Amino acid sequence: MKTVKVWDIFIRVFHWSLVASIITQLITAESLKKVHVNVGYFIIILLLSRIVWGFIGSKHARFTDFIYPPHEIFGYLKGLLKRNPKHYIGHNPAGGAMVFTLLFFLLLTTTAGLKTLGAEGKGPLADLPISIVNEAHADEDRDNSHADQEDHDGRKYNREDRDEHDEAEKKEHFWKEIHEFFVGVIIFLIVIHISGVIVSSYLHKENLIWAMFSGEKKIK
Repeated sequence: MKTVKVWDIFIRVFHWSLVASIITQLITAESLKKVHVNVGYFIIILLLSRIVWGFIGSKHARFTDFIYPPHEIFGYLKGLLKRNPKHYIGHNPAGGAMVFTLLFFLLLTTTAGLKTLGAEGKGPLADLPISIVNEAHADEDRDNSHADQEDHDGRKYNREDRDEHDEAEKKEHFWKEIHEFFVGVIIFLIVIHISGVIVSSYLHKENLIWAMFSGEKKIK
């Protein structure tokens, strides 16, 4: 047996930072919105950094190292079922496919989160006209030629502005539902990922979890 360096420091920091961030997001989703939003921005930075590193990083960090054709992915899965999968130093075909799938759905999840925030008139994807109207009504009282209505922040809206407000709430609800759907997909993928790591570690007789801490693997 010999020890080989597989995962560079960036990959290890990225991986465990993402793990900690996702756990934080699940905990803060309903109670600590400011923390949830800020961690969401951090996840976006992590994802974009990982995409860049996938082109310029070390050998096993590059996307080209774990892009496999479908027949090789299914061949590896078939080997798992037979308890005799082919060994790979870097990501195996199934693991590589999971990396791309997780990155894709994490990007969709964060985008939906930004759209949800934007519907509230906040964040980089904010609907500026609604945002401006909201700020104007927060600073001054309007002439109530029509019946006024206060929202949960105490801001006043006449009939026309209530229509815009209602439309914004519908957008917020729509994107929030999309965001929560993608969160469910992410949780499902994580369960599959962890299961795959455990099974692969057992069949290959190597500790893949520790390898993501140390960056090293022992091979024959």
